[in-house]
Amino acid sequence: MKKYFLYLLLYVGASFGLSSCVMFGFNLFDLGNNNSRSQPPQNMPNRPKTEIKSNAAEMLAKRMLCRTKFLDDGDSIRVFVELEIPRLAEKENISTLLSEFSFAYGLLGSYSAKEYTYTEKLKPSYNQVEYKNNMYYFNFGVIKKPTLSMVMVMEITDVRNNDKLVQDMVIFFTITKIRESYGLFDKNGKYIHFSKFFLNKDTFQIRDLTRNSKELYVRYFSQDFEPALPPMTTQARLGTKDMKVDSLFKISSHSPLNFSKKGLYLIQNDTTAYYGLTIYVSDKKYPKLSKVNDLIEPLIYITTEDERRNLQNATEIKKEMDKLWLKLSQGNTKLAKFVIKNYYQRVKYSNQYFTTYKEGWKTDMGMIYIIYGAPNRIVRNNDAEYWFYTQNTNFAEIKFTFAKKPNQFTDDHYNLLRFPDYEQVWYPVIEQWRSGKI
Repeated sequence: MKKYFLYLLLYVGASFGLSSCVMFGFNLFDLGNNNSRSQPPQNMPNRPKTEIKSNAAEMLAKRMLCRTKFLDDGDSIRVFVELEIPRLAEKENISTLLSEFSFAYGLLGSYSAKEYTYTEKLKPSYNQVEYKNNMYYFNFGVIKKPTLSMVMVMEITDVRNNDKLVQDMVIFFTITKIRESYGLFDKNGKYIHFSKFFLNKDTFQIRDLTRNSKELYVRYFSQDFEPALPPMTTQARLGTKDMKVDSLFKISSHSPLNFSKKGLYLIQNDTTAYYGLTIYVSDKKYPKLSKVNDLIEPLIYITTEDERRNLQNATEIKKEMDKLWLKLSQGNTKLAKFVIKNYYQRVKYSNQYFTTYKEGWKTDMGMIYIIYGAPNRIVRNNDAEYWFYTQNTNFAEIKFTFAKKPNQFTDDHYNLLRFPDYEQVWYPVIEQWRSGKI
């Protein structure tokens, strides 16, 4: 899956039944239309590289973006694709998209598989592609295989510029959870929604592909979740709150909906179900933070408890916050503005791509991204994702391991494995933030 900062959307998720786009650097094309094969086709490696290369500069460059999501469709799985292509974004240009871009995918038994079991070159027609808000949309079906799940590797190539986007996602053929059958759609039920959050002013639909209206149950949680703990903190928080359901109500699928209260909503088939489809509802301009009070909490990663208390108790929060940043920047206004802009931009990106059942900046991945930025390398397998940072003055290389854990709310729940030794590489970077040297 790709990650936003990789410019293939973390989309590993984000995780989300949504996948992220990542750079593998191998070629699925020249494969033609190949059905099950025991050997990889000519010009195709035994398996794609599981190492994804990235650098922070990619975040600043305008590159192709892609997000995918799948839903059960009877005997097949329907894969939905959202594409942002900078050179085709200003106006609809479906003909150019189809003539100058190639699409293909391959299926692996797992991330450790040595060969593809199936590959196919996709050829969407003009009528199968839609353009909306500078994005291109199309979908395609994958016949179900006699297995629980497989890894899909999708490759999109700009033939004219030789620019390539490769994305991986786990696709389930045995449907066991409501979020594998139902998805979030726009208010008209036409376009699938690729993120896991809505604003409280938004209207949307929850739909499956049968087009039959069904009664669903919604559990609402107003709980405010705690931010991630630093990577060297190995003890869990004391007095962790139990999840409390604030309300339970019914809705109908395939009908316009609006959830006006900020918080977490879990949609389920019945009240005895465990897994659900999650929607995080926020207000104002989320993923951007628009309220002055909301700007304080994300500072927990780089400020002291006393500094945050002073901000929370201030009668004029903005003035007190300006005072804090100027103090940290030794009175250099230009430097203070630079640090503020970069910090809250990373908070916004974390919200945009890491939001699950809580705000993205509060997740383990969101925290690490905010402090360290985009990883230089990402390695992923079925059970974990590894982020590598290199070429830093404070360390030769550091690796963060995010273990994938089962979760009631999302299939993309990753816990950072914490170790005391991280203290040696955490505080120097925090000091860089505080001194404006980031």
